[in-house]
Amino acid sequence: MKTFWAVISPALLALLPALFPLPAAGALPKPNQVVTISGVALERPLSASQTNAIELSAEILAGWHINSDRPLNRDYIATHLELKLPAGITLQSIQYPPAEELKTSFSGGEKIAVFTGSIRIKAVVSTAPDFQAANRLPLALTLEYQACNDSQCLQPTTIGTTTDLISPAQAIQAVDKSEGQALSDDNLGLQSEFSRIFQTRGYLLGFLLVLVGGLALNLTPCVYPLIGVTIAYFGRQGGGARRVAKLAALYVAGIALMFSTLGLAAALSGGLFGAALEKPLVLATIAVMLMVLAASSFGWFQFRPPQWMLRITGTARPGYVSSSNIGSRSPRSRATLMACS
Repeated sequence: MKTFWAVISPALLALLPALFPLPAAGALPKPNQVVTISGVALERPLSASQTNAIELSAEILAGWHINSDRPLNRDYIATHLELKLPAGITLQSIQYPPAEELKTSFSGGEKIAVFTGSIRIKAVVSTAPDFQAANRLPLALTLEYQACNDSQCLQPTTIGTTTDLISPAQAIQAVDKSEGQALSDDNLGLQSEFSRIFQTRGYLLGFLLVLVGGLALNLTPCVYPLIGVTIAYFGRQGGGARRVAKLAALYVAGIALMFSTLGLAAALSGGLFGAALEKPLVLATIAVMLMVLAASSFGWFQFRPPQWMLRITGTARPGYVSSSNIGSRSPRSRATLMACS
């Protein structure tokens, strides 16, 4: 009994931060909070057969930047302004501000073209010869961008504003296009159905759904054939149902500890994993590895690990420590890792 708790206690302590997270001191802003549209201005009153300009003013959060409209690398997402103009008004061109060139830690010393601080984007428009100013001239603008700081990038997002060209200084309403609805304190920055369930239905239902999804993974071709092998490992050790339950708990704790450690390492890396996966060379390397592993699965050749490695990992020893170790490096875990890649 003492051996059981001596093994499982470190695993439970390691999982506590994941189960009961503390508020982050320097939490990242939501993507649609990095840029704030501060105003929309018309250069002069509209009239027929006229060239005019609509100017959008925006503020970028201190310590953050967004990619320019012409990034130096095609892998970066460009900032893009889109306008939905009233009838009789045509867009001629969009003039973005001059970009700054920076070097960030995630870009590997490569210069990137960005916008920072206060920016102004000018849209040049023209009116038709038969244009007549009405009581209302509704204008909808959307700004697509990807925000980054020195170490990581947030997911791309789109913010927007609606106003009236008759009096463009009147109040505007921000819209998050990724959700397709007006922003509010209740739905700001929701990214998925799961996040909605956790926030509206509570953690109990959220974790139950995650559990069901995890059980469904057991039906995948990489996992299902190994269920019998795993059950046989526990069944042949004997000791009664209580001992088997403890061994199974340690096996699951080993899997959870491995994924928690990898997730924590990815989170503490400051977005290096995400930045690396934006590099074509990294993606090509992963693709080649998967093709090689697929060829091995078809029997075209076989991997033969060194004998010393087979002696260490190839034998399923009985006991509590071995159950936890097998869980942390089980074929099921490796299959899941490969699927996540």
